[in-house]
Amino acid sequence: MSEGKGDRFARAGEFLARRRWWVVILWLLVAGALGAFAGKAQTTLQGAGFDVEGSESQAVAQLLDREFHDSTATSAVVVYTSDGPVTDPAFAKKAAAVDERLRRVPGVAEVRGYATSGNPELVSRDRHTALSTVVLSGGQSAAQNAIPNLRERIADAGIDVKITGFPAVQYDTYQLSQDDLTKTEAITFPVVAVFLLIFFRTVVSALVPLLLGGIAVATATGVLGLLGAQFPISVFALNIGSLIGLGLAIDFCLIMVRRVREERAAGRTASRAVTAMLTTSGRSVLFSGLTLLLSMVLVTVVFRDMMIVRSITFGVALVSAIGLAGAMTLVPALLYLLGDRIERLRVMPAPKPKAPNSGVWYRLSMSVTRRPTGWLLLSVLLLGVLSLPTLHMEFVGANTGALPSSTGSAVGAREVESAFTKNALTPIKITIRSRDRNGAFTPDFLTALRTTTDTLARDPRTEQVASLSTMLGKLPDGAFAKLRKDSFDGAPAARSAPVARLVNLHSRADTATITVVPKAEMYDREHLDYVTDLREHVLPELTGLRGYDVQVGGDAASFVDFETSLYGRFPIVAAVITLAILALLLLFFRSLLLPLKAVVTSVLPLVAAYGALVWVFQDGHGEGVLGFTSQGRLSVITPMIVFTILFALSTDYEVFLLSRVRENFERTGDTERSVALGLQQTAGLITAAAMILIATFGSLAASSVETLKEIGIGLAIGVLLDATIVRLIIVPATMQLARGANWWLPKWLRPILPQLSHEGPSAPRRVDTPEPMESTA
Repeated sequence: MSEGKGDRFARAGEFLARRRWWVVILWLLVAGALGAFAGKAQTTLQGAGFDVEGSESQAVAQLLDREFHDSTATSAVVVYTSDGPVTDPAFAKKAAAVDERLRRVPGVAEVRGYATSGNPELVSRDRHTALSTVVLSGGQSAAQNAIPNLRERIADAGIDVKITGFPAVQYDTYQLSQDDLTKTEAITFPVVAVFLLIFFRTVVSALVPLLLGGIAVATATGVLGLLGAQFPISVFALNIGSLIGLGLAIDFCLIMVRRVREERAAGRTASRAVTAMLTTSGRSVLFSGLTLLLSMVLVTVVFRDMMIVRSITFGVALVSAIGLAGAMTLVPALLYLLGDRIERLRVMPAPKPKAPNSGVWYRLSMSVTRRPTGWLLLSVLLLGVLSLPTLHMEFVGANTGALPSSTGSAVGAREVESAFTKNALTPIKITIRSRDRNGAFTPDFLTALRTTTDTLARDPRTEQVASLSTMLGKLPDGAFAKLRKDSFDGAPAARSAPVARLVNLHSRADTATITVVPKAEMYDREHLDYVTDLREHVLPELTGLRGYDVQVGGDAASFVDFETSLYGRFPIVAAVITLAILALLLLFFRSLLLPLKAVVTSVLPLVAAYGALVWVFQDGHGEGVLGFTSQGRLSVITPMIVFTILFALSTDYEVFLLSRVRENFERTGDTERSVALGLQQTAGLITAAAMILIATFGSLAASSVETLKEIGIGLAIGVLLDATIVRLIIVPATMQLARGANWWLPKWLRPILPQLSHEGPSAPRRVDTPEPMESTA
């Protein structure tokens, strides 16, 4: 065990060899302790998070919730439907009884319904549908958790009644995501187990990656469950993070176990083979894992004010960090313990050794490097064609369209849109606030309110407007401007309650609201542009509003804020991640060209994956196969999440391939043969790793939530393109064209960079190492 004492990885290996039992026991204790809290994730995580902390739309939502109990984020909508008129006394009596049941549910602050208030705006024109609004206290998470209790109270109502609204959509998304997690894990583990058996050919060696993956997922789930009780975390962190972490942990283990087998085939003892693995593949795994981890941490920090984005990237970072730590400690300890017993319980015969220049991957590489320009142009052209649909990419936010059509909140939303208007549940909300107490009842304020209301009503983009001005529309302008708050103090509830929904009558009486229902559907560009126009032109240009705090909110405004914030920062995030990856690869390869080439070749499959997503989901060509109804748009978070994960994964494959190419180049000095040998040595491994990731990502296609489908399919397509077109064709072609420039580093930079290359102390090895998957190639 004295070999490699000057190398840190070798010294770490010797330490792990001496403490192998302690390492294994410690990991099992930690995983057991934290995994015991995995069940908490089922109750502490949330279902949405498509808002921006501190944004204008969030400020409006908080103001409406605080002053009017009227925030869509914390108000459920009860939908009553009948073949006859809902105003029929018998039906109205049953509806009133349901409203009364709902009032007694813990967490319900108020119930406003037609059956009890007589508000005609809550009844559809055909009188077959009526609405009640259930105001929930305690914030979005509490509102979401109240939905099961509300639905339980209406189960035996004796009339057709459903619950929808934002809290219901949030709860249904959460519940479906939880069910999807169970479903996808049930698909993933058996499929991955089969892949591992085919690749390793023995049960014991296949169990090591599964053990690491299971420990990583269980531990991360427990941590998320604990943190979810203290901080808002989206359930998507669990769905996406657990599967990505599972795939990565297995991939890391795959590379390390396979290298140990190579070292044993080269004549090393079992313990020295593990040490040699740590100084070579272990180093590559560490740098690859740090690349992904750094990318996730950067995105989490930059988007810390956007709950769903930071949740997903934090979840991926967490499970990746645990998987990487396990790969660098638990896996070597297990390999030291198992020794040659890792070859036990063989299910397939071992492959016969082959000469290094006889494998299919070697021949493919030689074919590419003989005509590098032609192969490169053909590959780039193919990826370019796949990328073309990206040019008409459109986005959509959280809505019932991403859920199965039979989901309760989706059914209720369709009934409301059909009976009332398309945007009845998602209007634009405008708040006008005075600095003075009772400032909403001054002539200037009321005149400005009427002028603004009339201006919005005349706008051709508006379908309906509601405010104190429209409620008292019969009052002449002069009489309306003379309204006083004391006119409503002590008035019967039937007279003051409608006013209190439009002016914060019972607190400072300093704020009025205007509700605007646009004609265009919520995610149509006309609707979104209307929000922007209101903020930037229409309202600022009304002179009567100067001196008042005017803000525009509502679901469409929340989406505009989210999209603008997300993609306004996207170039900065992309640049920072790119620079961080370039720096890490520069340290690893001690080359200027290879890091630049790695970044460029990582972008190509990413953009092609975007094009495929647009074609499959936005254009709807995958509806029948994947079981969804296209919304004509992609989820607004899909491109960002796919970029962050796929960009880092592509760099991982580059590290695994080029570290072998460099080993061969340092031994032979021949670029063409070194690339061919490197491809022969790693293509089977990269293919197996890619197949496992494609299986884990692809399992999200079985999800009921369309956003999860998009992210899973996008990642699977990206990995497929990267592991085939990029690694097998573009990388060999570009390296052959660059030749000696691949390894060039300015002399002045060499002493500055620390020596962190892939190469560790190593005894001579044969190049013609048998590949576990070669016989299946």
